[in-house]
Amino acid sequence: MNQQKTGIDSSRRTQLRPVVAQDGFTLLEVLLAITIAGFVLAAASTMLVSVSNIWANRQQNHFFDDHADGVAEFLQACFIRAGSEVALGESGEQPGAPNSGQSNDDGSSLAPGVGVTVGDNSGTRRLTPGVNQDKTSGSDSHLLRLSDQPISWGKPPGAPAYQDPFLNFKLAPPPPLLVSANGAPIGRIDVFLHFDEKEGLSLLWNSTLQEKVEDENDLRRTQISPYVKAMKFVYWDERFSNWEEDNEPREGETDEFLLPRFIRLTFQKDDITTERTITLPVGSRSALLF
Repeated sequence: MNQQKTGIDSSRRTQLRPVVAQDGFTLLEVLLAITIAGFVLAAASTMLVSVSNIWANRQQNHFFDDHADGVAEFLQACFIRAGSEVALGESGEQPGAPNSGQSNDDGSSLAPGVGVTVGDNSGTRRLTPGVNQDKTSGSDSHLLRLSDQPISWGKPPGAPAYQDPFLNFKLAPPPPLLVSANGAPIGRIDVFLHFDEKEGLSLLWNSTLQEKVEDENDLRRTQISPYVKAMKFVYWDERFSNWEEDNEPREGETDEFLLPRFIRLTFQKDDITTERTITLPVGSRSALLF
């Protein structure tokens, strides 16, 4: 009997035991934590995207500057080489040599007695056409062919009279950028520097080995840069002793167009703008070969 009462009392104590509350997050706390985590992830994503854009723009600016530098260096090299040609021969005799009195197809002549300064391991020496420089081989293979006016103003074939002339020069041999479509030899080329606000800067050229072209459309066009948005000619004004920029060629007192001293190109891509200045070399009857 006592045992039965004891069992009943223990069961009652079990049922009457108070319930202890367990620790945990409320629904409000969970929502607040999710909201804070979302703000943190959004801020981190924004920072990552911003850093990526900054890096991409930095690389884009770097490549754009390299492009502008490359265009300026290419044109500068073409202007320096314009109108001059180093020909190779044997025994100091060549067709059109200085002593033969012949001239080129563009009116240039082989300047008699023009020396070419070259550098070697033993120092600097001056080579003169027609003079035996190598007593062992008995030959002189260095001739400097020069044009009286390496860079000038000129109009392409078939151009109208009202059209402004382009800067015109000849190159031999042509730079690797100007290649023939069918692989035929190009030789000496006649080049016109052409600028258009929509198409950018390009070269109009043709090979002198080919038949003479009759229209500007017959010339080959090689685009140099689509990002050139302006080309200005820089002249020295002796009256006011300052530099002046013109968008068009300047006419002289004799109705002839004057050659500028510099060309200023403005490159623009999206919101990036940069300028490069190119020097037009003064014609000379001597050249340095390195």
